Amino acid sequence: MLKKCLSPWVLVMVGIVFNIVAAVISNHYISLNNDKLHRLQDEISRIDVRINSFWQESQTIERKKEFMLLFAQLGQLTHDPLVKQQISHFTERLIEEYQLNQPANLTSTVDSRQIIDIIDTSRNKIINDIDDIYLDRIMLEKQQRPINDANSRLMIIALFLQMFGLILVLAKDLQKH
Repeated sequence: MLKKCLSPWVLVMVGIVFNIVAAVISNHYISLNNDKLHRLQDEISRIDVRINSFWQESQTIERKKEFMLLFAQLGQLTHDPLVKQQISHFTERLIEEYQLNQPANLTSTVDSRQIIDIIDTSRNKIINDIDDIYLDRIMLEKQQRPINDANSRLMIIALFLQMFGLILVLAKDLQKH
């Protein structure tokens, strides 16, 4: 009875079935997981671009701060109303662009302290946006880990099934001898 169950054609059939199951695991399940990983990686790349964009914007605002402080000093020295008007326009644009609360002590003639406060508030808002986006990135990376782990397990199972299937197919030759 045992010899009949272990006949060569049974071993070959079981070996072929194991190889087919290994191929399905490799080509279907691992492929689906890889598609999920690619989508997550694309989203992470988009987030990285947004973070870089916000960081560049933050650096630009810092350079504008330095320029506006020099511009404000020029306005104080020359008492030129056009300079004061440009500084006021710049601060109003920052307040509107970054949806800041307009300072209660904001006057028509913006001084250096007000410029620093408005620009620092704008920059802090950008940094907070970067922090929020980076948290989203971390969450996406955490979603990748279990998928990678599942792929590793599936690869091990598929490799085992392929090897065992091959052994069973080759066992028919050994059984003849």
